[in-house]
Amino acid sequence: MVIVSSLPGSRIGSGPLLERLSPTERAAYVLREAFNYPYKEIAEALRVEEANARQLVTRARQHVTDGRRSTATTDFEPDRPL
Repeated sequence: MVIVSSLPGSRIGSGPLLERLSPTERAAYVLREAFNYPYKEIAEALRVEEANARQLVTRARQHVTDGRRSTATTDFEPDRPL
């Protein structure tokens, strides 16, 4: 088993952020971001058209980006005494 977040130069997270993705989005995202697969090969692996593979990666990136933003902002509580 490969832990994607520990790969050198990996730009992707792990855990809860990736769990928010559908299995197909997760596969497309990991193949593109961690292993730099071309969209054509992602499409072949997932048995979808190349345009669909691009869209899956785009959606996955958006979900991960949105998740990072919401995680970062929910930890801050300005009215809470220190």
